[in-house]
Amino acid sequence: MSYGTAQLSAIGFDADDTLWQNEQFFRLTEKRFTALLADFAEADHLSDRLLEAEKRNIKAYGFGIKGFTLSMIETAIEVTEGRVPANVIREIVDAGRDLLNHPVEPLPHARSALEALSGQYRLILITKGDLFDQERKLAQSGLGVSCSRPWRSSATNRARSMTGFSHATAMARSAA
Repeated sequence: MSYGTAQLSAIGFDADDTLWQNEQFFRLTEKRFTALLADFAEADHLSDRLLEAEKRNIKAYGFGIKGFTLSMIETAIEVTEGRVPANVIREIVDAGRDLLNHPVEPLPHARSALEALSGQYRLILITKGDLFDQERKLAQSGLGVSCSRPWRSSATNRARSMTGFSHATAMARSAA
């Protein structure tokens, strides 16, 4: 098959940070997390430990808010050597819930781009995130009517993607 003569029939879009903001809310939650544990460790150390927990937990929890929240709790327990106050755990759970309840607003031109392409191509949403969370975001964004069907990557692909995730996260942190 020659790629030069192949007819394009479908276009896949990543959801988070392509169609709507996402990563900035995780970073704000991480800052909230480091502030909660400021009496136990420096913010950079907490962020490093959190990233280590996320990488360690990716196969069990996958990507998304729930896995991130569980990794924050695990990190809090580790850095406090099991002495994390219950009210801090409550605040971490609340921070995770706030992430789940954050309004989803399409990025500028996302809707018009999808509308322009939907008549000519089959549009597919590609995500490695938690299926329920991604479906919620898609419904809240109002963009779901443009996509033919959501598609979720396999656990194997998510685990393989972790290297890119951690590299991108580390680059984003070093640039900040």
